Amino acid sequence: MADRLCVVMDASPLITACKFGVKGRLVIDYILDGADVVVAPSVEYEVAELGRKYPDGKVARQRIDGGKMRVERVLQPRWQKHLAGYAMGDGERDSIELAGQLASLSAFIADDYLAFVAAARLG
Repeated sequence: MADRLCVVMDASPLITACKFGVKGRLVIDYILDGADVVVAPSVEYEVAELGRKYPDGKVARQRIDGGKMRVERVLQPRWQKHLAGYAMGDGERDSIELAGQLASLSAFIADDYLAFVAAARLG
């Protein structure tokens, strides 16, 4: 069996994946079939705490509490000064930093253009 993918997701793509389904199954569950999904605490807060009254927030909370998705802190911000120059939220900045600290990273998923540009510039 091949190694599982490791994916860092920002808030908006996570919300979308927890909201929409294909053939009666949520997109997040298809992703979780083949990937370990990791989110920063700020993304967890935005999606599963602030959004807890919405169905997608409840789904995210269930996947986190059930151990299907994991929340990881940014241990040593490498690009804090660089990222401060972009008009992004905490979730985008933290997700980029988190992606940079995971040696097993396969993909960084964001829908914010500036997050994409900043992440691409940082490799």
